[in-house]
Amino acid sequence: GAAILTITTLSKRLEPLSDQLRTLQPPSVASVSSDMHLALVAALIMVMQWKDTRLCFELCFGFKVLGNIANCGVYAPTNVPPLDEAKILQGSWEHALGLRKRVKPGEHDELLTAATLKDVAQGFADSPVTWEQSLNMHKPGTFRLIKRFPVTQSTGKVRPCDDGDGGEHTELTADNNKLELCDATKPATHIRAVQNAASEQNVVLTPGVHDLETGGEDSPDAYRYTPFQPEQRLMAVVIFWHAEWKCPALCIYRGLLFGLSGAVVAFNRFSKFVQHLGRRLLFILLSMYFDDASLQDWRREMASAGDFLGLTHDLGRVTQGVVSFWPRQALLLKLNTMMVDAWLANFFPPGLAAKMFGMWNFLETGLFGHLGRAGLTHLRLRQHNDPPPYEFNDGLAKLCFLLVFHPGPRLAAVPDLTAELANCLDPGVQKIAQWDLTQVMIALITYPEWFRNRAGFWFIDNINGLIALVKGRSGVPDLDHLAMVTHCLLFSLNCTMYWEYVQSDANWSDAISRLGRDDPWHKKHGFAFAPLCVPLEVFQMDLHTMLK
Repeated sequence: GAAILTITTLSKRLEPLSDQLRTLQPPSVASVSSDMHLALVAALIMVMQWKDTRLCFELCFGFKVLGNIANCGVYAPTNVPPLDEAKILQGSWEHALGLRKRVKPGEHDELLTAATLKDVAQGFADSPVTWEQSLNMHKPGTFRLIKRFPVTQSTGKVRPCDDGDGGEHTELTADNNKLELCDATKPATHIRAVQNAASEQNVVLTPGVHDLETGGEDSPDAYRYTPFQPEQRLMAVVIFWHAEWKCPALCIYRGLLFGLSGAVVAFNRFSKFVQHLGRRLLFILLSMYFDDASLQDWRREMASAGDFLGLTHDLGRVTQGVVSFWPRQALLLKLNTMMVDAWLANFFPPGLAAKMFGMWNFLETGLFGHLGRAGLTHLRLRQHNDPPPYEFNDGLAKLCFLLVFHPGPRLAAVPDLTAELANCLDPGVQKIAQWDLTQVMIALITYPEWFRNRAGFWFIDNINGLIALVKGRSGVPDLDHLAMVTHCLLFSLNCTMYWEYVQSDANWSDAISRLGRDDPWHKKHGFAFAPLCVPLEVFQMDLHTMLK
């Protein structure tokens, strides 16, 4: 209460300063951020010692979203190579002529027109004009077009989107900020923080006394309330087929567009600022996720259950240390319908596979965590012509490792990789990380009785392999598949594994991984030689087999 009162008082005292700052704003920026309390933002940046010191300045004068975008201080740098910004308009006229020819009448023209006119009415854009009217105001080669098109969401809702890839805006953006977004399980992280704080103060959370509630607020049109730099407005002029004029129309925006890669960090900078404002000054367990204008009605009153990023969460058993998650029923029904339709039609093109893989990837993670993704490999491969998920060479002959069980044996595992197996595998370059993950999978399959119903540590000296095991996923297809299978096997064995990094010089398995059974270290320290026969089926098991 005291913190809110202090900020409220500060806000009232700074109102005259914000009024003065608005007189300095360019008209296009002022129409977008006229309600922004600029002076309060500046003051809170100083109070919190917020590293994004330019946030207030850019809210006042607009954000740069094309060309070279400097690191803002609150996101890790990407160290992306700088662009020659003179290229932003190179070829723009030829591109505009080609894009104009491709804008044709479509099924959702009325929706696109209505959405654009709504933005105009709210002050987010100038009134649309025809192609001829636009050329009377702006010379050829002084602007770059971006096409507006309809997108059908998984729920069946159609929304407008802008094609930053087709407009070449993505390749003309060098953003030195690595975006970080929260995930749908953030409510559980908040609850854990509450429980840790209660434990430190010797407070026991009991039902009826310490009931916890969850809620949500919405930020409609979040993109639009983030202003363009005036000089960059012509770099992303929206073109669409006007339902009433029956011809292409052009619209110059004042607020950022959903579809520009450079806009993503721009509007997330403010959400990150507000998130930490709530945590540091108001002591609220707050997480924010900015989305596009399609999410208009996600405000939730405080209750024991809530909805966040497609997952419902229930705090009914929070005093037992449990937060339950489940995908929204509408998404499950939609995905099941898509599957049945594809099966009945006997038609499953790569585009549909890509859409379903994205949906299943999200839903299965919400249903069963890392385990849920273990059966999606074939769906992922259906999206495009991937190489097989494993690429090995003769280096497999040294794929050896050590196992220590307490109580139990000390084993020096040396896989018997036959020529027949080597011939069945696709040749490829040496991949150390893949080998390290394969060791885990081989160990779990070969010695299930020693892993079942136990917990342990697995030490690994490869960073890429470690990250894949910790996250349960990877951007590298074969690592991603190995991580999925490993988590599935651990689940089937009821085994909890903690992944730890160890430097190669301190790794007990370093010598045997290079020397195989000729390694003297494992013999000196009492490890029994354990030859392993690894059949090809290890690399081809489906989810059902792994769970049996």
